Amino acid sequence: MVSKFYEVDIKSNPLFSESIDITNDASIKGAVEKVEKRLNGTDLNCLINNAGTAKKLRFMDINEQDMMETYRQNVIGPWKVTKVYLTISFSNHFYPEI
Repeated sequence: MVSKFYEVDIKSNPLFSESIDITNDASIKGAVEKVEKRLNGTDLNCLINNAGTAKKLRFMDINEQDMMETYRQNVIGPWKVTKVYLTISFSNHFYPEI
């Protein structure tokens, strides 16, 4: 998980980032609350989810636990984040396409 928070003044450029643990529901919820507050009723029109993991293992050395953890972080986590962030868009009458 990235520990830095990069921010640009929202009045001049509404671009900001939030570091979260995509495998932790409380972390996702907390980030959404921060973003909602920051947007102050305006639409969320772009979400970039730059999360993922990979292990440097030979194919024959990968076990089921390795595969499940990779799937959880690379598929389930981004899906959960996207699903929760869409509630911001829908609640503000913006209907994004995926």
